[in-house]
Amino acid sequence: FNAAIANVGYNRYNYRNIKVDGSLRKSVFLVNADVDDPNADITLTASGDYAAYGPYAIDADVDSVKLHNLNFSEQHMSFRGKVVGTADNLNTDAITADLTVTEALLVSGTNRLPIDSLQVLAGNDGEKYVELRSDFATAEIRGQYNLMQLGDIIQNNLAPYFSTASTAPKPVDPYNIRFQANLFLSPALQGF
Repeated sequence: FNAAIANVGYNRYNYRNIKVDGSLRKSVFLVNADVDDPNADITLTASGDYAAYGPYAIDADVDSVKLHNLNFSEQHMSFRGKVVGTADNLNTDAITADLTVTEALLVSGTNRLPIDSLQVLAGNDGEKYVELRSDFATAEIRGQYNLMQLGDIIQNNLAPYFSTASTAPKPVDPYNIRFQANLFLSPALQGF
């Protein structure tokens, strides 16, 4: 297939000037896209099998994305960088994925955060895990948990100590998690 899309709406914004080409065989797809919108300038290749939970792959060059103008942020924020990722399984009960962002810059107002490399890994090596690795921070959560309930687990555990919007704990599956996070003194963070 091959298409030139004049505009398409998403999240209360009309994206313009989108060119796509690719192939689709049953549920296996390969898509090349070039978005030349004033608020989103992206070139990407994505592939996968939409009838299953994977595998999927993405390789994107984000020249500029203005998140506030696209209604993804309340603050004026923009991003640029390269994004490469693979996911063998996107089922939240058994997610296996590797996403890397390189040569990136996040700008919020007058603050600039250069990101040399940031990697997010998810998998199961006997227990579920999600890891963040970068030159300015590392973080990891491990254990037995339902990924889709992680926000509720954290909120339920913080509620006795901090005022939260929810009055009653939300029901969650049994869990056993541990986490760690490290923040490194970095020139990138000093300017942000």
